[in-house]
Amino acid sequence: MYFFTLLNYYLNVKRFRGTTAGARIKSHPNCSGRVWNVTYENLTMHDVNQAIVLTQFYFGDGPSSYLFENIRFQNILVMSSSSSSLSSLSKDDENPMIQFDCDNHYDGKGNCRVILDNVKFDGFVSTNGDGFSTKMTCKGTIGTAKNLDGINNCLHSQGRRNGI
Repeated sequence: MYFFTLLNYYLNVKRFRGTTAGARIKSHPNCSGRVWNVTYENLTMHDVNQAIVLTQFYFGDGPSSYLFENIRFQNILVMSSSSSSLSSLSKDDENPMIQFDCDNHYDGKGNCRVILDNVKFDGFVSTNGDGFSTKMTCKGTIGTAKNLDGINNCLHSQGRRNGI
């Protein structure tokens, strides 16, 4: 088993274009550690496959006692151009635009603690009839969201929701 710690990381990159993922933190299962006080701020993403990804199951299955805490995503704009195949694609559960795929072995509530503030999706076309053009999944995640636009909000502040 490996133990890793990341503290006080701040990313203020201006643009992502055509990347696999924009803001991403990943860890392997069967590992432990702590990642906290990470901020992604003032990002603009064009035609990315996934905008935000936190996963504790990178290349495998099994329990994780990693804690991702106080992970903040602030002032993020995600756009899809009309020429992109993403503009008419409703993201599915396997590759949602925001994917929080975390365990709950740290304290039984959820290993990922996140804050979304002013995150907007523009230029995506809803094809599934729910009114949202993009999808968010929140397995093992506790958090809050304010000023979230163009995507469903599955975050809950108490845990015990969406598979945790």
